Amino acid sequence: MERTAMSEAVLPGADPGRRPIERWRAWATLALLGALYFMSFVDRLILALLVEPLRQDLGVSNLQLGLLFGTAFALFYGVLGLPLARLADRFDRRKLIIAGVFLWSLSTIGSGFSTTFLALIIFRIGLAVGEAALSPSAYSMIGDLFPPEYRNRAASIYSAAGMLGSGGSYILGAALIGYLEVRLVDGALWGFRIWELVFFAVGIPALLIGLLFALIAREPPRMEDGAKGPVPSLPEVFGIIWSKFRIYGFMIIGAGMCQIPGYALVAWLPTYLGSRFGYSVEQAGYLLGPVKLFASTLGSLLVPIIAELVARRTRPSATALCGGIAAGIGAAAIAAAGTATTAGTFVPLIAVGLFMLSGTTTTVIASFQLTVTGRMRATMSALCLMSITLLGLGIGPTALGAMTGSAWADHMPGIGIVTVALIGALPGALLLFAAAYAGRATPRQTVST
Repeated sequence: MERTAMSEAVLPGADPGRRPIERWRAWATLALLGALYFMSFVDRLILALLVEPLRQDLGVSNLQLGLLFGTAFALFYGVLGLPLARLADRFDRRKLIIAGVFLWSLSTIGSGFSTTFLALIIFRIGLAVGEAALSPSAYSMIGDLFPPEYRNRAASIYSAAGMLGSGGSYILGAALIGYLEVRLVDGALWGFRIWELVFFAVGIPALLIGLLFALIAREPPRMEDGAKGPVPSLPEVFGIIWSKFRIYGFMIIGAGMCQIPGYALVAWLPTYLGSRFGYSVEQAGYLLGPVKLFASTLGSLLVPIIAELVARRTRPSATALCGGIAAGIGAAAIAAAGTATTAGTFVPLIAVGLFMLSGTTTTVIASFQLTVTGRMRATMSALCLMSITLLGLGIGPTALGAMTGSAWADHMPGIGIVTVALIGALPGALLLFAAAYAGRATPRQTVST
């Protein structure tokens, strides 16, 4: 077996006789993990382009669609993320990923066979459970597949695949729907309607990538990362958060609230562009895909860099302050977009809002790297991501869906967008400001166990 430059030190309990993974297999595994992460976003977000046919064929309301896109997915994805991360620290991560991929792929394909709202909910929950198994295991595997000098690069490649999938879902979905509409004169193939065929088409690739992953990937030995001492238990972590709730509690809750308008827009932007400005689903997908792709990616990269530079010159709590400023600007931009009367004004404002809110998330998570020691960083980050999922994804799409179908929307079409910005990102920004003020005297890596 080809040897690599990776360290062969293993954590207690790991198989000391197992050699590190070959270099080619490590990079091939990373490529497959990135492809799976890309497809997870496509399978998760494709629903945003299928709102109208689902309303027509299954008779679901905007509120039900919001529950389907947000709450049903978020509850299971968010709640299961932490226990699945703990499982990934103890068991075979490769098998956990394979099981998750097969579950979410089959659930996506199964959505195409749904004839009722209840069936869609069940398959959506299956999608959430399957996808929740991917990232905790993937990040853990990446840390053991590569030596320390390559880990950040490898993790960034994996994260970038998710960003590409987030924007690419609109573009791929628009292309697929446009192709089927042109090719299928009567709007069906073998009795399956276009929206059903779309679910089949986006569910199958992840299944095939999962099979390839099962053939190529190997479970790597767990490498010692230099951190000493036992991993703190969850009660210990919660105790620390409670003792410094005005810092860490406010940051975790604030980050989640800031994403309420972000997730709401991801779910409903194609529909809003159609009803408000007359765009077709295909046109909306081609327009919003690049906007989401570049705004979210650049925001998640640039805002944390600026926050880090400010924190180095001042104090670690400045990262939360910068996150709050970004969230405040994002909330203002999205609220202004809700009042726009032309697409030429609406889309740039949405781009600014998504740029700022994406930067807020990564800035808050990055702040834990400055104030929390190594044995707690992953758990604190996981709790922050859970808050973002439960609050942002759990509330945003459902709230905007309910308001879109209300009587108010007939008189003020953008009232829902203005509302989610004001009740979500604005209070979230205030919580981050409060956390920055409370932590102004906090030194670097102040929390340890």
